[in-house]
This record gives sequence, structure tokens and C-alpha cells, in this order.
Amino acid sequence: MIETRTIDTTNIADAIKIYNSNTDFLIHHLGEDHIDESFLKNELEEMIRNSGAQIIRIDVVDDYENNVLPFWEKMGFEAKRRDELTWGNKKSSVSVMEKVL
Repeated sequence: MIETRTIDTTNIADAIKIYNSNTDFLIHHLGEDHIDESFLKNELEEMIRNSGAQIIRIDVVDDYENNVLPFWEKMGFEAKRRDELTWGNKKSSVSVMEKVL
């Protein structure tokens, strides 16, 4: 079971710690070894602009770990298309996945 919590101003520092706890992930996906508050706030603002639907969309970077897609499929997500994600200074191959709520 996955627990989700909304990130807001009261727990943004905790979210940054979670991101920064996986340096290998950040280096592979961002080309950086950490994020800061401005990076996370920009990500949140983009998600808020795109919200309002009854669907959860995730971009799953799948070009370095083979087991990530089956995990998300077990969580009820369905791959909709392939895309390229630019996150920081790094481009990665992603599967755009959606789950109807």
C-alpha cells in the first residue's frame, strides 16, 4: 500500500529531504545531486496548473531500472504513451502512465 500526502508549506522541508535522500536517482534524472526549495515549488506549481481532473498522471523514468513499470501497473496505472522528460539539466525516457480515480 502506498500512502500519499499533499506537499504544502508546512512539510516542504520533509519532501526535499526525501528527494535528496536518493542521490543516485537525482544524478541520473536531473544531472544534479540535490534539489532545493525553489525546484520543488516550481514542480508543485506545474502540478497544480495541471490538476482538476479525475486522473492521476505520473511520468515514470524507465531508462535505468527495469522493474519500475510492473510496480506502477500493480498500483493500477496504465502506460499511455512514451515521452522524453527534461528535469533539471537531464533528459530521460519516460512512460506516461495514468490511473483513473
